[in-house]
Amino acid sequence: MKNLGELPPVSYLPVWLVDFASIASVVGLALTLYVTYSIWGIRRRYARKGRIPQIVDELRRASSELLAFLNEVAVDQPVDRNAAYTVMQTLKPHIHDAREHSTGETKNCAKLLYRRLGKLSRKQWSDRELDVHELWYCYRSSIEVATMLESTLLNDAWSA
Repeated sequence: MKNLGELPPVSYLPVWLVDFASIASVVGLALTLYVTYSIWGIRRRYARKGRIPQIVDELRRASSELLAFLNEVAVDQPVDRNAAYTVMQTLKPHIHDAREHSTGETKNCAKLLYRRLGKLSRKQWSDRELDVHELWYCYRSSIEVATMLESTLLNDAWSA
């Protein structure tokens, strides 16, 4: 029977070998974490790149709806607030997707447009007429974001 005061048996391995094994296991853990992080970043990059064509198509479709609405409205006439609100609500989620799947200047442009659409689509604007020029700005900006996303995709194809 084992006595509680007894020491464990002494290892027959040299101390330097035990120290080396401990250091190697810590280095191995660090390398594993680094490789996992790198693979996660590569996966995210390709998932983002793969979603861009669909986002561009949806954004162009929503922008064409806004253009059709703007072609029906004369510059001097007041804008039908409910129709404009509906059109802006169809454009807003696509701008949000573009903002989430882009980087750099494209992301900044999409963020500004998303904020502007948020301000325009609020119901608190009942005391003020909705400006047609603001809607035209939103249309131009949405086309600009779609074009920037397409150019990002093309530039990545050449650099990859």
